[in-house]
Amino acid sequence: MMSIYKYFIIRGIIGCMMCICSYLEVVGQERTQTYGLDSVIITGQYTPQTAEKAIHAIRTISSEKINRMAAVNLGDVLSNELNIRLSQDNILGQSLSIQGLSGENVKILIDGVPVIGRQNGNIDLGQLNLLGIARIEIVEGPLSVNYGTQALAGTINLITKKPRKAGVSVQADVYGEQRGTLNTQALIQMKHDRHSGSFSLARNFFDGWHPTEKAWPTLDQRVADATRFQSWKPRTQLFGRLQYHYALPALKLSYRLSLFDEMILNRGLPRLPYQEIAFDDTYHTQRMDHSVSAVGKLGDNMRINGVAGYNLFRRQSNTYRKDLTTLEQSLLDVAGEQDTTGFELWMSRSSFIIPKVKENLAVEVGYDVSQEIAQGQRIENRIQSLGDYALFATAEWKPVSWLQLRPGVRMAYNTAYEAPVVPSLNAKATWGDWALRASYARGFRAPSLKELYFYFVDINHNIVGNPDLKAEYSHSYALNLRYKKLTAGQKLWRFEWSSFYNDLQNRITLAEINSPQFTYVNIGKFRSVGSSLKASLRTARITSQVGLNYIGRYNQLSLEDDIPTFSFTPEVTGNVSYHWANSTSISLFYKYQGKLPGFRVDPDGDLQASFIQAYQLLDLTLQRNFLDDRLGVSLGAKNLFNITNIAAQLATGVHSGNTGQVAVGTGRNLFFKLTYQLSPSTFNASLR
Repeated sequence: MMSIYKYFIIRGIIGCMMCICSYLEVVGQERTQTYGLDSVIITGQYTPQTAEKAIHAIRTISSEKINRMAAVNLGDVLSNELNIRLSQDNILGQSLSIQGLSGENVKILIDGVPVIGRQNGNIDLGQLNLLGIARIEIVEGPLSVNYGTQALAGTINLITKKPRKAGVSVQADVYGEQRGTLNTQALIQMKHDRHSGSFSLARNFFDGWHPTEKAWPTLDQRVADATRFQSWKPRTQLFGRLQYHYALPALKLSYRLSLFDEMILNRGLPRLPYQEIAFDDTYHTQRMDHSVSAVGKLGDNMRINGVAGYNLFRRQSNTYRKDLTTLEQSLLDVAGEQDTTGFELWMSRSSFIIPKVKENLAVEVGYDVSQEIAQGQRIENRIQSLGDYALFATAEWKPVSWLQLRPGVRMAYNTAYEAPVVPSLNAKATWGDWALRASYARGFRAPSLKELYFYFVDINHNIVGNPDLKAEYSHSYALNLRYKKLTAGQKLWRFEWSSFYNDLQNRITLAEINSPQFTYVNIGKFRSVGSSLKASLRTARITSQVGLNYIGRYNQLSLEDDIPTFSFTPEVTGNVSYHWANSTSISLFYKYQGKLPGFRVDPDGDLQASFIQAYQLLDLTLQRNFLDDRLGVSLGAKNLFNITNIAAQLATGVHSGNTGQVAVGTGRNLFFKLTYQLSPSTFNASLR
């Protein structure tokens, strides 16, 4: 249970937000400028359409909110989302869970192409830069019929910007934070006749941070003593993206190339007895993603939505012996300290839609094939591959005007495990301003190549994969009720209630089978249940939303011990923005992440409670545009409650139980952002 102190803080913040909204609503009545009411979405849909018309309960994060939050990467913008919990590892990066299920069960896509390169089962959200992203589409719950493995807890699809106006547009950004962050990026877009495209480059730099450091970074030379160690590791990231689109009369063809390079430096503490040497680790990550797509009409009564891609991921970790007197370094000649692991993914997915088989019936059939290859010293026999070949079909039927049904099924063959048949059924009923969505889906997560073929044996580790693993699968149920009302004065009200239940079987768990050997086994079960409420108001000047969520996670130890079957966690989010007529805005973003309780077995076999303590995040952003909106200035503060580490007692792992603290943030952090952009008209004028 949350304390009375935290309860009143949360109520006070929500109350203040609602009071601000009420006051600003009156002020904002002077301006009746029309604004966009609904977002157009494509994830899992037959044709691009508004979120209100989609049969799935889809939420979108617009580029407007990304800008208001001054978000740099995917983790930044998801920090304010309801029913999404973020976790931080200062080596492996930032991960997430949806509906209580970890990132291993979340599919992350960019324009429909899967992102590969999971570390400890998770994609590092800090590696997904938001430059050139038009919106983010989130579908909670299984979408496995269309997207296959890992789309069990949810699907997150990042949609890139497409040039809309003829001519050339340019955008350049500089972003800095008090804790030693400096990012620069540029985006160029062009459109001429049937041709359009974009080119973007970005460099993100973070100097690292430790709680004992001064509030402001200095240019002083770093001393080679114990202060060289930083809990938040220095990192440098380089991004590049090239896109080209060619528009035929009924079909749009696209090509995308993305490049990514990251270097993380983990400086070690000076070693006894003389403290003249230290062991430093470096982690070098590279990505290269290619994709081609075709979207549009084939004939009078068929549409195609096809994509093919090749992704390459490479991560190299090295350990160096650093001489702190001469600053020379050399690779450490110890087994297991140097490693290079690479993953390749070849994929192709296409769906063919007949919008009108009959007046009230549409049909979709498609295929989804992929071939993943893993190489490295810690992969059994140095190289392994995994092939998945699937066919899927769905249908949309409207037996009456207010009811829409979509059954679906996916059948697959996998080269390493027995793939389950995956059915789904979605229903949507509408009346007036109300919409009720209900769904059942069977989700699944395939064993990863690491879980099947990982081999890491040295003086500290003895972990081997298990090629006999079965796929995880779940039965998931969801209800979603939405109300939307556009009232006089251009006020758009939205209310939403949703609830879900997940029952996961064959959960893959790392277990000790023969001391000291660990391997992956299908012994786990997991369930999650939750409910949430959201309310939002949007006018010409106000954007606001408040959300409450309560989620329960299954305690498997309840089968053998007298403990609760579920442990529940509360969650609160809120944000409000006010826009003045002179291109000025102020935004406030709040999240309360409740205590995450659970139970674990300690190394002595005794049952103990585990937990991650509750915390609160509050961000403030001020924005102002100048020079006819060509120059944008953002100033603000992130993490106003100054959260760094929080108390935690975690479950046991390969080594031992973990007690102490987990990292959340780098404390209170002031930031600035400068954006200069030229639209096609202003760009052409500047050349004259």
